[in-house]
Amino acid sequence: MEGTGLDIAALIADFIHMIMVCWFYAPLIPIAIPLCFLGGIIRYFLAKYSLLRRNKMPDSISPKIALYFLNLMPWITMIWGFTFYFFINEIARVFQSRSGNDQNYNIYS
Repeated sequence: MEGTGLDIAALIADFIHMIMVCWFYAPLIPIAIPLCFLGGIIRYFLAKYSLLRRNKMPDSISPKIALYFLNLMPWITMIWGFTFYFFINEIARVFQSRSGNDQNYNIYS
């Protein structure tokens, strides 16, 4: 008995969404990175099980979706790096001002 077809575009979009949310919250919640990794592994095995056991073979899709997100990854990584750098420096500045040491503190210098 075949089930409904899988929507590969929705699966890819959901996976990229999970990665972007993880990168966004990683400076605030460092455990987000291992949780995202674990979520990706679980998502992989669930999709594999659904494809092999429950659903019918999906329609083929254009590689434009994967290439679109692949072209975004360098920009997303660069933006994440800048925000992570400024976030860490702001935390260091706040902790330094609360400890009474008002030096110009840069964590990466």
